Amino acid sequence: DNAGREPVRIFAWPDATPSAFRFTGRGLTYIKLEAQLDVYVGTLRDGGTAMDEPERLTQSDRNDLPSSWLPDGRVLFTSDRNGAWDVFAQQPGERSTEALDGSPSWDTHPAAVPGGDVLYWSLMVAEDGTTDGCRLLRRPHGGGEARKLLEVEVEAVVNNTGKPPPLAARFRCAGDRCVLSETVGGELRFVFFDPASGERGETMHSIDRPSGWYEWNISPDGTRLAMVQSGRDVSVWALGENDERSLRVIDDGYLDDVAWSTDGDVLFVTGVHVAGYRYVLLAVRPDGSSVRLFQSNHAHLAHPTPSPDGRRLAFSVNDFDLDVWLLEGFEPLPAP
Repeated sequence: DNAGREPVRIFAWPDATPSAFRFTGRGLTYIKLEAQLDVYVGTLRDGGTAMDEPERLTQSDRNDLPSSWLPDGRVLFTSDRNGAWDVFAQQPGERSTEALDGSPSWDTHPAAVPGGDVLYWSLMVAEDGTTDGCRLLRRPHGGGEARKLLEVEVEAVVNNTGKPPPLAARFRCAGDRCVLSETVGGELRFVFFDPASGERGETMHSIDRPSGWYEWNISPDGTRLAMVQSGRDVSVWALGENDERSLRVIDDGYLDDVAWSTDGDVLFVTGVHVAGYRYVLLAVRPDGSSVRLFQSNHAHLAHPTPSPDGRRLAFSVNDFDLDVWLLEGFEPLPAP
């Protein structure tokens, strides 16, 4: 404060965000937002345009978000259940999980490639959240030491709340065809890379750097990208060609995640309708028409991840509570 007194910790909320502090006659009131990401899995029907009631897969009280499937039918996901971000695998219908790395590094966004090897980001993070870079590793199927494929420059400071790092780089794979996106100056650049050696190709597409939230994904045949940028449209373009089109999906809200169906005929898109704040998971056809697969009035939906056989869809459900709390008897420090 102005008297130079050192701050004193009153409470710590590792899984909540307090805000709107006010002193009252009874003490200190504040609003506490608690959110938790869980992985759900639903069975798809009718070519991905219908889905049975999904079931919760992960049972931890921390954040879990899916990104891929292993050939044996297990879901790959990122979780902070051990404090820092790590990568795990779990079979639908079972409670046991397998940690794929377990090292002191932060490991995020695992993706399986043909043969069952797993690619994922790995960051060494200091106590203050600083990191000197980010490596893409490849872990052999069946275990063994992971090896570095490539390294990228990312944000200088990361944290274990919100979206797992890195935020400045993404990768997606369709079979042996993998694409890396990096933020370079005012551009977002896309390049192919070899998932066996990590060797990068030439930039085959670039766009202006998004000003806000964005997500993209690669089609199963590795020829097209689909992207959402916190707007109402999905942009689709052919890699290496000047062929881009836009699909208007919703009129009264925004989209925040996208994935292709296993056959490439449907896009799975998540977003929110502002009217009533209805969070939706949609199946979008090539003509832009959509079918609602799942809806929630209280939980944000994201990370749609279809299984390799196209029969199931994993996604995250971010359930949150917003409550007013009171610290009784708490009074401000007297003026010096």
